[in-house]
Amino acid sequence: MKKLLSYLLVTVLLFTVVAGIPGVGPFGVDVVSAATGDTTPTTPKTPTSKTPTITQEATEITRALTIGARGNDVKLLQTMLNSHGYKLKVDGIFGKLTLAAVKDYQGKNGLEVNGKVGPEVLAKLNPEKLTTLKVGRADYAAHGTKCFTNAVVLMAGDKIVAASLDDYQFMAKDTSIAVPNSDKDFGTYYKDPTRVLASKLANADAYSANMAKSGGATISIDKNLKAVEAYVAGKTVAELEKTLAANSKEQMVDAVSGATLADTYGYVSAIVAAAKAAKDNSSLQVNAASLASLKLQRADYAAHGTRCFTNAVVAIAAGKIVAVSLDDYQFMAKDTSIAVPNSDKDFGTYYKDPARVLASKRTNAAAYSANMAKEGSTIAIDKNLDVIQAYAVGKTVTELEKILAANSKEQMVDAVSGATLVDTYGYVSAILTAAKGEKPIKVIEKVTLKVGRTEYAAHGTKCFAVPVVVMAGDKIVAASVDEYQFMSTDVAVGVPNSDK
Repeated sequence: MKKLLSYLLVTVLLFTVVAGIPGVGPFGVDVVSAATGDTTPTTPKTPTSKTPTITQEATEITRALTIGARGNDVKLLQTMLNSHGYKLKVDGIFGKLTLAAVKDYQGKNGLEVNGKVGPEVLAKLNPEKLTTLKVGRADYAAHGTKCFTNAVVLMAGDKIVAASLDDYQFMAKDTSIAVPNSDKDFGTYYKDPTRVLASKLANADAYSANMAKSGGATISIDKNLKAVEAYVAGKTVAELEKTLAANSKEQMVDAVSGATLADTYGYVSAIVAAAKAAKDNSSLQVNAASLASLKLQRADYAAHGTRCFTNAVVAIAAGKIVAVSLDDYQFMAKDTSIAVPNSDKDFGTYYKDPARVLASKRTNAAAYSANMAKEGSTIAIDKNLDVIQAYAVGKTVTELEKILAANSKEQMVDAVSGATLVDTYGYVSAILTAAKGEKPIKVIEKVTLKVGRTEYAAHGTKCFAVPVVVMAGDKIVAASVDEYQFMSTDVAVGVPNSDK
């Protein structure tokens, strides 16, 4: 009996020792996670301090992952697999169940079934999300009655990514940079010979100086417009409409940080109008990184003949053109055209011909295209502009420069598939100018000068005057006067030959 008890005691002790050995027991060598199939070894307790747990989540996977890998990037992998229907425990351990899920996914997606997670698997698991951009433009009476505002907006989904604003107003000819072709046919429609149509951005310094002088403005016009553009970025049309509805014109000035223009309300309204007109043509799909670097640039250009000027707005992201908006402005028949805003107010008083108004070709595409058709054109003006816009999208400034250098004006019509405009070269050049961010310069007109001189009894009877005048047209641009009189030889310098 004592012998039997001794055997039983030894057996119990042996079982206890075995059960206490890590990894050994009635369930086998490891304890397996039911969700991932990952081995979880028992860690013996030690009196040393614990290593801090890394809790920061991974945002990308930068190494190849195979069975046995651990870390936050494995958690990200498991999360990606779960988004495709798998039900893994997100524990950061690449175990048997994670391996099985990877192999299953590889097999279903035409990839090599090896259980390794590299670039090819990741490209399938988490394709880069691309956003299609939409471009909208509108002409608006944002600021009083003496100008009209052009707003161009870039949309990503229902949000405004970027906006570009400019005002056009008749300004003093002598001190302003006029829109292109103001010295040609387009300018013949100006009523006042001392005034020209000009962009406020192109004349920001001079216009801002007037703002400071007449109204005490402390922020320049270009910085004011930039503040409005920055305010709308990231907002939806619905959000902006709600803001406009909740604020008066005076309150909107305070709502937009950095803007001091009394008509801030009007500029935001112009952007809303452009956003509502946004279309998904002539744009490129871009990723989030490209959106972060995106900027809008604009230029006015003489792209098509001498009777109009072209406005080009270009979106640049990661060195490439991702969106383009083109429009022409021309004086058209008042009875059949939709004029730019304020043509019936102060702005329109500068029109020379009461039967003509300044108008956008896009706004009047149907009527303008009908006139083109009479000349044999088969493609509408807006469709032609859309095709040219699409041609430039995806290209870099360098690529466009090379294309223009390698093709004549005639060849560019064939180079841009679907475009039939003779001045396709000019429109691509306008896009290039905007993309390069080139600032306009004041064009100095060539003027024929005339010189006149005479002798005149201007001052009493003891001398005579000789005035010399330089004329530019009917204006005196310089003059010089001198007098000739008999003086004392002791103190005077005589005219030549006085000693002979």
